[in-house]
Amino acid sequence: MNRECWPIIRFNIISENICGGLLASGSRNRSEIRNNIISLNKKVGIRVESNAHPHIFLNQILNTFGNGVHICEGATSFLEKNEIVGSLNCNLVL
Repeated sequence: MNRECWPIIRFNIISENICGGLLASGSRNRSEIRNNIISLNKKVGIRVESNAHPHIFLNQILNTFGNGVHICEGATSFLEKNEIVGSLNCNLVL
């Protein structure tokens, strides 16, 4: 089967998780992540890995104890109109 994953994740509060807020993973992942408040997560707000290609827009990614958004090698993402502030490491890692 040659199916893609197109979840829409919107209007959520994702907060205080031990590892991370959201993970987009896999070569067929085309997630739409929008209008979320993602805050106070321990390692990362959003991690994109394993050739995933999410569209991340209009989110507030706040006060992460690691990185706000981490795009790993081999993955891509379209980031638009996000507020990424207050991360202890980096707000954005490419």
